[in-house]
Amino acid sequence: MLDLWTACCSICCACVIITLLITYFIWAVITIFTTFESTGTACGASYNIWAFCLCVVLIIPILGCLTSVVANITALPGLMAVPPVINLAMAVWGMALWIQMGDTCMLALESRFWDLVLLFKINVILLSISFVVFLCIICLGAAFLGAVASGSLGSADGGGYTSLLGGRGGAAGAQGSGYLFMGRSADGEQGTDEDKKLRAAAKSGNLTGVEKLLRDGASVSRKGKGGWQPLHHAAANGHSEIVLKLVQAGANMDAMTDAGETPVQLSAAHPSVHTLLRSFGASTTTTDATAATQAAPSSRALQPEGHAGELRA
Repeated sequence: MLDLWTACCSICCACVIITLLITYFIWAVITIFTTFESTGTACGASYNIWAFCLCVVLIIPILGCLTSVVANITALPGLMAVPPVINLAMAVWGMALWIQMGDTCMLALESRFWDLVLLFKINVILLSISFVVFLCIICLGAAFLGAVASGSLGSADGGGYTSLLGGRGGAAGAQGSGYLFMGRSADGEQGTDEDKKLRAAAKSGNLTGVEKLLRDGASVSRKGKGGWQPLHHAAANGHSEIVLKLVQAGANMDAMTDAGETPVQLSAAHPSVHTLLRSFGASTTTTDATAATQAAPSSRALQPEGHAGELRA
């Protein structure tokens, strides 16, 4: 019943709009053919609003139809850009006439050809609106292309989605920035430049850099190539102090790379890191890591007794 009511309302609205358009077109054509003598007046000759209305009401629509037909026949879609360009030119012409005419000529023409002046004003207003809309589209397009060129569309969130506005995660990297996401970056790297720098610093053992990037909001959960997070790099390279910093910042100790490796498994060649992660409760097997990741997060001690002193020693 609701769909039938919606369909009836839509049909009625369409009929009303079509009727108004047909009525307007008939009135506009009659006005143009009955006000030709306005061109013989001083103001009409200086500011030929009759010719402007003739172009807008008759010539431009005919030209648009012919352009569409030719574009379809010749398979030249570029021709479809001709009518909008002409509309913009007409909008500029109409606004220039209105501004240059002044109140004196406008009142003089209104006294004898009020219908022509009304038609002129309606057309100028409609064309001006289309002109403003076109400029807005151009500005939005330029802003979008600028964002693409600057690389702000190339960052991705922890779930593998690219942020339109380059949003970054929080300290734990799990919370989103509230922006729209559109896909993984082309090079397989996730996150902002800070997130990528954090992975590099964790890999190289740059503790000062890691601390600074964490303060700046770099995410500990964004993945690089192979699904490696900062904690994977730090554990695989034996950087125990960085491992501690990342865990304290909320890094997932059971996160797996694309190959199914956990930080504990990658730290096998570095006993101090391996022991540190085990003391935090990190899983030692892929099965346990998968179960721990899927389960609700539980509270873990981020500073087990005895390890802080070992790391400072």
